[in-house]
Amino acid sequence: MPHIVVTISDHGLGHLSISAPVLNELSRRRSGLKLTLISGLPEGRLRARISTPFTHVHSAVDFGMYNDSSLLVRRKDTAAAYAKLHANWRRRIRQYAAELDRLNGDLLFSNVSYLSLAAAKILGLPSLALSPLNWADMYQYFCAQAKDCQRIHAQMLEGYSASDVYLMPEPSMPMPDLTNTKKVGPIAAVGADRKRFVCAKLGLSPSTILALVAMGGHDITFPVAWPRNESIFWLLTRAWQAKQSNVGVLEELNIPFLDLLASCDLLVSKPGYGAFVEATCAGKPVFFVRRPDWPEEPYLIQWLERQNLCRELTLPDLRSGRFVEHILPLVGGQQRPPRALLPTGVDQVTDVIMTTLG
Repeated sequence: MPHIVVTISDHGLGHLSISAPVLNELSRRRSGLKLTLISGLPEGRLRARISTPFTHVHSAVDFGMYNDSSLLVRRKDTAAAYAKLHANWRRRIRQYAAELDRLNGDLLFSNVSYLSLAAAKILGLPSLALSPLNWADMYQYFCAQAKDCQRIHAQMLEGYSASDVYLMPEPSMPMPDLTNTKKVGPIAAVGADRKRFVCAKLGLSPSTILALVAMGGHDITFPVAWPRNESIFWLLTRAWQAKQSNVGVLEELNIPFLDLLASCDLLVSKPGYGAFVEATCAGKPVFFVRRPDWPEEPYLIQWLERQNLCRELTLPDLRSGRFVEHILPLVGGQQRPPRALLPTGVDQVTDVIMTTLG
């Protein structure tokens, strides 16, 4: 029975949204697979996306960036956290290697912890990385003024370079400092279209436009006072505390997020791999609010504009609801989204894992 140890970053939910379809496809192809997941994400979040059985080891070592909200990075706190992580770096790698060794895995699959990859190298354990970005580039961008930035950045790159292959799903940031990269197609899971069920549960006509608002794992919320339109019904998380009659609460529907996305007519979100690729693979137009300072963003937006119908919003637009007037022309007009994109990267990455496992 092959045993794969998987590390998944707990910075938002994008890394989980990329890893989960691959793990589900892998378990479909390879019966008797044993999985151990190391992640700081709540176990419930992991099991909501990963359908195959696994053992969860809670560890928040791969924290990515510290955020105030889904739009802003706390640079000083992030720099301090990495300074702490990289103190006595070689000893830290040896400690992590000892933890990996106790798990007795056959392969490390990381999205995208450079510490675990460096530790696997010490053990001689085969390892694969998968992510459209890496924390070395992000750290250098946000923490360039930090003490020992150059040393910490070099250690991060050393960890990533230790992987047998670094798989870059479309769309990815350029990674010129890594020589072990391999490009693959987009990765996403696609849910079931249950719009009639959702509308019936909410007492709506099936012709109602369902607008899903999902700002990612680091949510932003504010009082909703958007113009009412009888043709549009909003679905938001409970955290928004919206009181309008044309707003429904996601959690009360008790429907998996991917099914909700497939059932809605558009997505309102921020630039993020999971949001953009899942919406495009489901054939759903996207309204997005830019992140003020996120180096991955230009590559995501350029890709989205080529693949899907989309429209940029400002944060004041989102707060005031001024964008509502643009929904009907985009969703109910003559324009139609391109055919839903196939997530070809799922099979490609699964093939690499199967080959590595032998």
